Amino acid sequence: MKSIKAGLAVATGLLLLPGLAATAASAAPASAPVAAVAASAATPKINGTLYYAKEQSGGLKFVSYRNGKQRTVLSGYPAYFAEFSPDGKRLAYVTGTGLLRVANPDGTHVRKLTLKVAPVGFGPNWTANGKGLIVARKSDNKAGVVQISTGKFTALPRSLQSKGIHYRMTGDGKRYLWSDGTGGIWSARVNGTGVTRVPVLGKFDRNNPKKLRAYDIVSTNRDGSRITVDLIKGDETDGDIGSGEVADTVINTKTGKVVALPVRGAVSQVLIQSNGTLLVRSGPASKRVLTLVSAKGKVLATKAEPAALRNLTLRDYQS
Repeated sequence: MKSIKAGLAVATGLLLLPGLAATAASAAPASAPVAAVAASAATPKINGTLYYAKEQSGGLKFVSYRNGKQRTVLSGYPAYFAEFSPDGKRLAYVTGTGLLRVANPDGTHVRKLTLKVAPVGFGPNWTANGKGLIVARKSDNKAGVVQISTGKFTALPRSLQSKGIHYRMTGDGKRYLWSDGTGGIWSARVNGTGVTRVPVLGKFDRNNPKKLRAYDIVSTNRDGSRITVDLIKGDETDGDIGSGEVADTVINTKTGKVVALPVRGAVSQVLIQSNGTLLVRSGPASKRVLTLVSAKGKVLATKAEPAALRNLTLRDYQS
């Protein structure tokens, strides 16, 4: 939560399913080039739409970038704690007066939900099925899920109430993850049982000599075994309870250890995609690189980030 600002917490979706090039048998050489062409065509590429955001006077500015073209999709938009749905087709956010809204990514077709929500610390974060939002009700600060279609609010199990902040659901919809507000990360089944603490983080003992801690869970894989966080070390400033915009580290929740990333230079952002791959933003601001990494740690594709985007925050990617 280093220098945390009210902004976006990201939930993203990425599917890269490039097709194989087909070559007629009569036209194909009798040797290896056919396989080489197919292998080349099957190589993943970062060629979808990238979304970036920047806070500015009067609200947020969103831009999209695809095929070398940058386009402003929102400017001066009064959206706080905004987050894309798992399929990337909707954007949930809170207004300046604490009202919950759901819109298209370009800000059109706004759906107004009547529930007033707590202004900081509780999302909104999408449920795994994209039908609900995890929030805290302003009237009593209870955490729960509001259904977008009906506006109905269902509180989280009693065993999970008052446990922490920044509740997030795993991609399979089976567990909640949250921060305890003191640097530790916890999880539990959606019915409130099986409460488990992630090792190391937030514990100031001999197993954590670097005093590693985290307050914001920006993204998670399907089963919650990996999460991305804004990792804080040693004497670094913890910040406040506002939702963090940026995650720079992948954590193995079973061990509490940092997952090494196969990229050069400092990592400024990393997002876990819906299929388990990672999108990593690294290198100096003047020469940043985007790298697509498999769940097993293999580099799948790289892309030089346009200089015009260097001062913006990466929010989402849609293929």
